[in-house]
Amino acid sequence: MKWGNTLMAYEEDIKSRSFWDWIKAHTSFMQPLHRYEGVLELDEQKMTFTGKDVKVDKDFDLEIATGDITDIHFGFDDVFTGWEDRAAPWNKPLRLRYKSKEGEKTVYLLRISTVNMDLEFQAIKRFMRS
Repeated sequence: MKWGNTLMAYEEDIKSRSFWDWIKAHTSFMQPLHRYEGVLELDEQKMTFTGKDVKVDKDFDLEIATGDITDIHFGFDDVFTGWEDRAAPWNKPLRLRYKSKEGEKTVYLLRISTVNMDLEFQAIKRFMRS
């Protein structure tokens, strides 16, 4: 499975967002709150996000083994709330928690798409749990 036009942010990015970041996420021609833009790929062994860290304008790659994923949640939570995105409730994030060398990490994924994101992320959840 492969999805282009995917946005991503770590939990720390959401918690430390500036007021300007929030304003941009609430302006019609801007994208939802994120730090990374790229392509999300899934296979039986791993999830890979390949793209760019837009904050520092550098290439960015993240690979997570499916066995390291500890939690999947589709929708808003106490960190990435509906308040963070102007398109709530339509632009719901997919939250993944996973084990890393540094401890547990949390990432939020959003798709910029004209198709039904609910269906896409439900498919990802089913794929990751199988």
